[in-house]
Amino acid sequence: MTLRLKLTVIIGTLISVMLLLMPVVFPLTGNQGPDLVAALGRFHILALHFPIALLLMVPVFEILGLFQSLRYLKQASYVLLILAILSAAKVCVLGYMLASGEGDSGGLIVSHMWAGIITTILMIIALVLKEVLLQAPNKLLFSSYYTVLAASIVSLIIGSHDGASLVHGEDYLYARFP
Repeated sequence: MTLRLKLTVIIGTLISVMLLLMPVVFPLTGNQGPDLVAALGRFHILALHFPIALLLMVPVFEILGLFQSLRYLKQASYVLLILAILSAAKVCVLGYMLASGEGDSGGLIVSHMWAGIITTILMIIALVLKEVLLQAPNKLLFSSYYTVLAASIVSLIIGSHDGASLVHGEDYLYARFP
């Protein structure tokens, strides 16, 4: 196991544990938190688009990287995934600060929160698989990496829909259809 793989596993585990413990240590009670927590949490809305864009670019770079002339994009997808994970972890914390600071709770908030946490953890798993794949390429790792990457995007879509429902209302996506 290389040092980079060890660091990826250790840092990924720490981020995952932090995100999983956040709702346990600081449960959403429905009571308003401190103003500073709510004020900082409001940056969740601004920051959340960055990790979404990064995550969605990873498979695009992976596919384009299959062409010989664009091989370098496969390496760039690794960096995109790292940036997506770090920014997604920050967005999860900001979202949690928003919910606890504003006193939000309920099923949709909880669903949105867990989708964000699961998406981030799936990205971490994908990064570990990508790191192992770079060291010892094989078909099982290749398909596992793409499966976990796809699962993170599905989780992202679910969480994004829940977040949009929180902001725009639950019927926003289909309300205008005849």
